[in-house]
Amino acid sequence: MKTPLTALLLAASLLLQATLLNHFTFFGVTANLLSCIMILLAFFYGNISAFILCLLAGLLFDLGFSPAIGPAALACSAAGISTLLLKYFLDRDSLLSFMIAGVAGSLTFYILEWILYSIMGVNIAFLHVLTRLPFFLIANLLALLFFYFIIGRRAIRFARDKTLRGSLPYYQ
Repeated sequence: MKTPLTALLLAASLLLQATLLNHFTFFGVTANLLSCIMILLAFFYGNISAFILCLLAGLLFDLGFSPAIGPAALACSAAGISTLLLKYFLDRDSLLSFMIAGVAGSLTFYILEWILYSIMGVNIAFLHVLTRLPFFLIANLLALLFFYFIIGRRAIRFARDKTLRGSLPYYQ
């Protein structure tokens, strides 16, 4: 994906996350669009410019809406890296593989964000995080499905071709 398009996508998700998405909650939680876009870009494209732009968008989000600066940016980058490492073991053309990578990336994001907030002195109980974690995962998976059908399907070159498995060619 081109860098200007990625920057536009991250800016739109940052604007939606800060304004509109807070009014639509799912059992008191909302999806984190920055982590969802980072997971999508890491799974389908995996370029370094997406990581840098997502790190900057996470820092902008932390500057405006977070009690500490840096946890969302670092957690978002870690979610992208975990998705990037996991995608080599999964089929890139499968929706189920994308959802597995999305769950792993979302878990990485939320657990690492809690750890970083705890290190920085923000008092959030771990049991509170664990009770909300399934709802966070469901909200993120719904957002990932939305982004998959808009952006991800265009990234797959040959949806019906079975010669591509993950990132490696299939030799018979």
